[in-house]
Amino acid sequence: MILNILEWRMQQKTILFVIPTLDVGGAENQLSMVLPGLKELGWNITVFLTSGLGKLASPLKNQGITIIAPKFMGIRGILKSKILRAPFLLLSFCQLTIYLLINRPKIVHFTLAEAYLLGGLSSLLVGQKNLIMSRRSLNNYQNKYPLLAKLEHWLHTKMRIIIANNQSTIDQLATLEKVDPQKLRLIYNGLDMRRFDNKQYNKIAIRKEYNLPTSSLTFIVIANILPYKGHATLLQALHAINSQLPVDWQLLCVGKKHSYCQELEAQVIDLKLQNHVYFLGQHSAVEQFLAISNVAISCSYEEGFSNAVIEAKAAGLPIIVTNVGGNPEAVIDGVTGLIIPAKDPTALSNAIIEVINKPSQTAKLAIAGKQRVEDNFSLDACIKNYDTQFLSILNPGTIPN
Repeated sequence: MILNILEWRMQQKTILFVIPTLDVGGAENQLSMVLPGLKELGWNITVFLTSGLGKLASPLKNQGITIIAPKFMGIRGILKSKILRAPFLLLSFCQLTIYLLINRPKIVHFTLAEAYLLGGLSSLLVGQKNLIMSRRSLNNYQNKYPLLAKLEHWLHTKMRIIIANNQSTIDQLATLEKVDPQKLRLIYNGLDMRRFDNKQYNKIAIRKEYNLPTSSLTFIVIANILPYKGHATLLQALHAINSQLPVDWQLLCVGKKHSYCQELEAQVIDLKLQNHVYFLGQHSAVEQFLAISNVAISCSYEEGFSNAVIEAKAAGLPIIVTNVGGNPEAVIDGVTGLIIPAKDPTALSNAIIEVINKPSQTAKLAIAGKQRVEDNFSLDACIKNYDTQFLSILNPGTIPN
């Protein structure tokens, strides 16, 4: 009898997450942390990947999360080809549709635009109920694709709830995309603070492993190498104050090297910063680089709610962020960090000088920033919030919003 009840509960708590890949990135990292916690709470979880596997797929699979990826993903380079991408995404759409017809999960949750468009249409085609979309960024990307933006807006009307990880995105969804405010939910990203205890890292060994010389002042920016992440502005800012920095200062750029990285590397040479700037590529364990750094910087021109920002604060680093997206929610200006205008190299230069010239004030910022993460952005609280929202869909009226 007890076994039958447990089996029934597992059938009731089935949820399918749809996301393009499980490569290293903000949305993917957050999902990889939240899903094991939801599994511990009794959710039967499957992840469907529409465009690729990624480094985070195997760790999740090892924790008992079912991963489904169309077989063609193993063919090298297919989804990088503009010619082949569309027909193979259609195959992905078909496989997802078949999965939904056969398995009928109680909830389907979409993360990122590609998964939302493919998964949303597939779900509606088969009459799937209890659909959820998570928006992880502002909607600036829609400007390039107005027809797809209209399709997204239509899909919003079919969702049970829409989850965002920052208030700016909530406001956009309500005002610009006309989403019913009753559907909107705010769930901040969460972190496992144990990962960011710097005492567990051998700083000398980390520098040796990545061929990094010792440095008296190390800045770090964790962001994929894309134009809107603001690396170019940061390089300009550092060039302007180079003579005011220690001779051995370093900038560690941790993030996936897209083609734009070549432009930044050329800029580094033009500014004569090649002895200071290191492009380290993509890494899932960013905490090791935070452990050898002194100051974190997020200089994006647009942002949702940045994992990198709260990770840096969790590691006890003072941080400078641009006034975009969810950054003002994560950082209290002058209390837990410094907030500056985006695309303003002079403001960034001034903030950097302030941080390095006022060590006692900077230490207070770092301590307060770490405490704010512990109080507001814990992984346990994030998992609990997702669990609450999912249960409210299965049992309407029994769980508060």
